[in-house]
Amino acid sequence: MIAAPALSSEQLALFRDTTLGFYLDDKADAIFYLGQMSELAADAQLKNPSPYCLYAVLQGRLGHAEGWYGPGNHFMAAQFERKTPLTALGDTVILWQLDLSSDAWQAPVAMRLRRAMTLATLACDAAHKSVEPLPDAQLPNKAELCDYQHPAVQKCALKLKGETDADTARNIFYFVQAFPYRFGTWQETASTTLAKGVGMCTTKANLQVALCRANNIEAGFVEAPLALSVLGIIMPPSWRMLMRSSFKHYYAAIKINGLWHSADATFNTAVCDAFVQANPEFAQLHPVTFAEGKPFSPSSMMNQTDPFLKDDEVLTNLEEEMSKKSRFAVQHFEALNTSLDRIQSVYMPLVNQAQQQFQPVQTARREEQVA
Repeated sequence: MIAAPALSSEQLALFRDTTLGFYLDDKADAIFYLGQMSELAADAQLKNPSPYCLYAVLQGRLGHAEGWYGPGNHFMAAQFERKTPLTALGDTVILWQLDLSSDAWQAPVAMRLRRAMTLATLACDAAHKSVEPLPDAQLPNKAELCDYQHPAVQKCALKLKGETDADTARNIFYFVQAFPYRFGTWQETASTTLAKGVGMCTTKANLQVALCRANNIEAGFVEAPLALSVLGIIMPPSWRMLMRSSFKHYYAAIKINGLWHSADATFNTAVCDAFVQANPEFAQLHPVTFAEGKPFSPSSMMNQTDPFLKDDEVLTNLEEEMSKKSRFAVQHFEALNTSLDRIQSVYMPLVNQAQQQFQPVQTARREEQVA
């Protein structure tokens, strides 16, 4: 391992995009400058990691026995046995580390920063638990992913029913489109997505189709390419370096009065605004409008294809795609979501939840001191 240059504003920007940096909020900068930077060359091992240090990966992948840490992930070396090497996978890894036993960190003046760190780590844990995927043995049957007959889906569909099928399709589109967009696992039923209130392209499309089918409206799925140059706008920069150049994007199609309409409810207004700010040529993405005769599909606009679809362009289901396993773990997705969560103001309530968990501990300590 070789020492990196002095702390820089570029490295600070990367730290802010970590899950810790996200939940540290306005304390992130001060805590960052109490740490140190180091680089680990490709395939090199992290030698003698200190059990008293908190590490955060700012760039690259750091492999361990159970998987790997990606950009934005943090860990304590004490949780690994000496026989478990931490190794840079494929490219240089940039690490930030904070010595929790240092005089600077333990000083009375740093108390507010230590408290902020406790709250941030609790919030990270709460976020991970809130999106933890089901064990393989409990995953839904792939034929039941679009569970439009589920009572919760049926009840929601009834609330969204309009005077005509076109009205209903529009109501469903805007209902699903308003859900925050977050990267995550896609092996979930439509009723699960409805309960969570967030989703990605596959899960939001699955819910949208389920709500349509619950209202006896014909609906299906569309597959389209989406370039990293577009989707990368809402990713932390260090993650873009690990991604392929193009993705398979899925969205819903709804048949209204015999005509298939693209109805891509993937990205809510805040995310569409971010796309437009980064690329003014995407101005047609905002405001989002969908109605009979007005299909909506950002990918059709970007790929210059017809948003009115033919029968052979619409898929009946996404069973095979949605049953595939992801190469990412929960902590990877959470680190991927920091930029999105800032854009959409999502998940900051977890900081308040952490505050409530932390308060009883502080009260108990004060009582012990008095006693």
